[in-house]
Amino acid sequence: MVIKVKNRLLHSLILLLALLLLTACGRMDEEESSDAGTFSQGEQKADLYSLSFPLESFTSLTTQELLARGSKENEVYDEVLFNFLDTPLCIYGKRYHLEDDSGHTRYFVYDKRTGIFSDACHDPLCDHTTCLWGTVNGAYNIYRGANGLFFVCEDTRDDPAAGRQGRTQIYATDFLGDHAEQIFETAGRVLDLKQLGKQLWFSLITWDEEKEEDLTEVIRLNMETGRAETVLRSDRELVGTFFPLETAVLYQRERLDENGIPVGLEPSYYLRDPESGSDELFLQEEQSYTYIVGLYDDVLYYSRYDQETQQSTLYCRRDGGRGEEEVTEVSNSGAINWSADGIYHWERTEGGGILYRENKEPYTLDVGYGDDGYLLDGDLFLYCYSVRATKAIHYWLMIDLKTGERLEVELP
Repeated sequence: MVIKVKNRLLHSLILLLALLLLTACGRMDEEESSDAGTFSQGEQKADLYSLSFPLESFTSLTTQELLARGSKENEVYDEVLFNFLDTPLCIYGKRYHLEDDSGHTRYFVYDKRTGIFSDACHDPLCDHTTCLWGTVNGAYNIYRGANGLFFVCEDTRDDPAAGRQGRTQIYATDFLGDHAEQIFETAGRVLDLKQLGKQLWFSLITWDEEKEEDLTEVIRLNMETGRAETVLRSDRELVGTFFPLETAVLYQRERLDENGIPVGLEPSYYLRDPESGSDELFLQEEQSYTYIVGLYDDVLYYSRYDQETQQSTLYCRRDGGRGEEEVTEVSNSGAINWSADGIYHWERTEGGGILYRENKEPYTLDVGYGDDGYLLDGDLFLYCYSVRATKAIHYWLMIDLKTGERLEVELP
C-alpha cells in the first residue's frame, strides 16, 4: 500500500514537471518568434496566401481608375522586380524559401483591387516551372512598362570558349502577366530595360570573339516596327548608367586609366543624339553625386548630393530635359523619391526611418531593422527588411497611412 502511494506521488510529480517544462518551452518559442516579427492579425506565423490587407484608397477605385491613376505623359518606366515591383493593379514580390528542388524562383502578388495575396501565376493547374513566371531567372528579369510587364528569358547555356552564346527573349504582357507576346530575341544577355513611349531601351552584353571580351551596347527597339538599333557601345564611350529622353539619351562615360582600362564612370553626364551620334555636356560634376529620378510630363528630375554640404537638392529641366536647370527642393538628409502622388523623402534611421510627404505630418517607423527597400503608393507604405540568424528571414511590413493599420508578413 505504501509502495502504491509513493508510485502515485512520483507519477504526479513527473506530470507536474513535464507541464512546467512544456510551459517554459512555449514561452521561449513565443519570445524567439516575436524577435523575428509579428503579424497584425494575431498569427505567430501565417501562410502568405491566407492573409489580406485591403486599402480603401485602392479598393474604392475601378480597374480603369487604378490604371489611369498617376499616369504621366512621356514618363520613362525602368522599375525592376528586386524586393518588389509596383504596378497600377498590384505589387509583385518573390518567395525566398521553396519546398521543392526545381531551382525556379517563385513569385507572389498583392492585388490592390482586393487586398489578397496569391501566386503571381494565377493558373491553378500550372506547375510554375514552364510559364513565364517560372522560366525567368535572376534578380533583373521582370520589369514594369507603361502598359504592362516585360519578361527577360535567358538561355544560360552560354560558353564563349566554344563559340556559343545563349539566346535571350523579351516578352511583353499586361500588368497581370497575361497575353504574353515575344517582341525580341537576341544572342547574349539583356539588362536594364527602360520604356519611353513605343521605344524599349536596354543594355545588351555579347561576346566579342576578336577582342575575347564582353561587348556592351545600348539598344533602342521600336516595339511597333520591331526595328532595333545600337545607340551606344562600350568602345571607350559608355556607359554604366543611361536614361532615354525624347530626343536624346543621357549617359555616363567610362573612365579609363593610363593603360586604357576602365576603372569606373566619369562623374559628368552627357546627352547623345541617337540620330547624329554627337554628344553635348549635360552636367559637369566634381564634388557631388547625381541620381536621375525620372522623366514626368516632359520634365526631367534629378537629385544631386553635395559631399561638402551633405545636402541633397532636387533639380528639374523642362522641354524633355533640354531646358535650363531649376532648383525644385532641398533636403538636408534622406533620399528624394517620386510617387504617383508627388515627391517624398525617406530619411533612414538605424531601425527604420522617417517619411516626409508634402502637406503631411512626418511618419516615424522603427521596427528594429534597417530597410532592404521601401515604397510609397498613395496611402500604402511598404517597408521591406530582413532578420539574419542561421538564415535570412525576409519581411514585408505594409502600413495604411490613412488608418494606421499594419500587416507584417514573413515571406515564404
